Amino acid sequence: MAIDHQESVASHPEDEGSGAETSWFSSPSARWTALFVMLGVLTVAHFVTAPDQSSLHDFLFKLTYLPIILAGLWFGWRGGFFLALLTGLVYVVHIRLQLSGHHLHGVTGFLLELVLYLLIGLVVGLLSDRQRKFQDRLSTAHTDLQRSFAALREKTEALLEAEESLRRADRFKAAGEIASGLAHEVRNPLGGIVGAAEILAKPETDDQARAEFAAVLTRETKRLDRVITQFLDFARPGSNNEGTSKLREEIEFVEKLTAGPRGKKQTAFDSESVPGDITVPISADALRQVLLNLTLNALSAVPTSTGRIGWQAERDGKLVLLRIEDNGHGIDADVRDRLFEPFVTSREGTGLGLAIVARLMNDVGGSVIVERTDANGTVFRLTFPMIGAGRHLGDTQ
Repeated sequence: MAIDHQESVASHPEDEGSGAETSWFSSPSARWTALFVMLGVLTVAHFVTAPDQSSLHDFLFKLTYLPIILAGLWFGWRGGFFLALLTGLVYVVHIRLQLSGHHLHGVTGFLLELVLYLLIGLVVGLLSDRQRKFQDRLSTAHTDLQRSFAALREKTEALLEAEESLRRADRFKAAGEIASGLAHEVRNPLGGIVGAAEILAKPETDDQARAEFAAVLTRETKRLDRVITQFLDFARPGSNNEGTSKLREEIEFVEKLTAGPRGKKQTAFDSESVPGDITVPISADALRQVLLNLTLNALSAVPTSTGRIGWQAERDGKLVLLRIEDNGHGIDADVRDRLFEPFVTSREGTGLGLAIVARLMNDVGGSVIVERTDANGTVFRLTFPMIGAGRHLGDTQ
């Protein structure tokens, strides 16, 4: 009977052994040699055993299943069937020559034994083939997964490099915009200071003109100092922001601070909707700066005599939401998307107020967004984490 060794000679991980088997025994030829040696030894044992030793012959017949099972495991159903058939043919000769008239099973028992040999060889071989195919699929899937993982890792590394490049580019761009904005804001008062100083230096300048230009010099110097102070506030790290504050108390404090400019525009200020027991994780100084910048921003937008600035606060799960609403003209469309960037403004000033608000809120794990803006007014929403809830928000967009 010809045997197709194509499947049996294939190399499989389970045939490699874990170190207990030597490499020569993993080869198909070595395994076939071992099987033939086992069958030969059992056959010789039969022939040297006295014919009347039926129990010992039965034991040797049962022991013959071992090489058949091994052939099925190692070489699939073809190997198992071949060795079972070869064993049956060898034992036909043995029965005819030695055990005829002595073996208790007789011809019928032997035929059943031969059928069992063939069934065991086939069943074990088929199960081995199925397991081998399953392991092959697992090995293929593992290889494909490794390739996919390697490709994904390469793409991820490339993506991270591209992201880092973009971040560097964004940092350079932001630094350039800040430098340009700062230079613009500093140049204007410096121009006024230089011009006023030149006029004051002329001997022909009369006393009235000297007084006027001295006032200009003072005003522009204060303006320059204000620009630098605001820029430092924006750039300063947030280590001084740690602490806690009562929302209602700080809003009332800002109400007093802005009493002068609000009185000039006759603007109403309403904070009754803010509960007095809400505490937020931000220092009093930082919170006042946030509230003051938002109040001054709203005050610049509301109309004279009919202006209104209102505050509302509420707890929402592990968050505290604070809203400031005004009835001003809204925010210009061309600056809405860049409202919290430094030196972005649609009115008089440096454009650092809202950038400072965003930075201070981000430092304490909070956020600030424009919830609504239109011709009827604007609503800013501040989000604070509750005390002990952790700092994880930090989204100013």
